[in-house]
Amino acid sequence: MVNELPADHPDRARYITLFREMAEKISAVQGECSIGRATKETVTRGWSAMVKAVHPDGMLGCVQRIGDQPGATTAKTEVYGVGALLLAGSEVYRLAT
Repeated sequence: MVNELPADHPDRARYITLFREMAEKISAVQGECSIGRATKETVTRGWSAMVKAVHPDGMLGCVQRIGDQPGATTAKTEVYGVGALLLAGSEVYRLAT
């Protein structure tokens, strides 16, 4: 998202700071499995796991409910889940081409 913000956007610095803070925390939790250290094999395995969450009727399940902290997932679709899957898919496609 930050790449799409104009350089003079009033919130750009705030989003960059937020991204860096989140990336540091995620990297610390993930350890050896960190996204920043992902290999083609781990990206492919992750994508395969995400695709398995798509139901035969086309609905996307196993999406965490909207909230301010981690929580349980459900078989139900959440409004932002499909968008996240599509964004991930576009990045997997970019890596493959």
